[in-house]
Amino acid sequence: MHTMWSVRGGGKESNNPGKGKATFTAHSIEKRQDVLRELSRKFDEGPRDDFLCFDQDAVRRLKASYAYKFDFDTAFSHWSRFPWDLAMRPLCEIKAKALGSSKTVTQRFYDKMTLSSSVLNRLGKF
Repeated sequence: MHTMWSVRGGGKESNNPGKGKATFTAHSIEKRQDVLRELSRKFDEGPRDDFLCFDQDAVRRLKASYAYKFDFDTAFSHWSRFPWDLAMRPLCEIKAKALGSSKTVTQRFYDKMTLSSSVLNRLGKF
């Protein structure tokens, strides 16, 4: 997806002379979310089956790790939201596993772990 402004900040010159720089944050939240979703989709569609001998989960983690490293090496402050916008789930998975034991749950199971407001209200009275 071609954009006229930089997602990573700093901006690029706009095609409209005299308008100065257009930055990512200057656009509506809807437009920013659309751009980030498209970039994330393209990032996720990168090399898969024919990428050496790694399975798809390993390739997702490799790509997420590279996005994080690339961002550190190229971002002005050595950190931006760029890798998290593109690869939040695999980066969180990497961090959880690095911190020790971690568990993955399905959405159906996760939904069952949610406490209703009535239960929370009763717990608050103790």
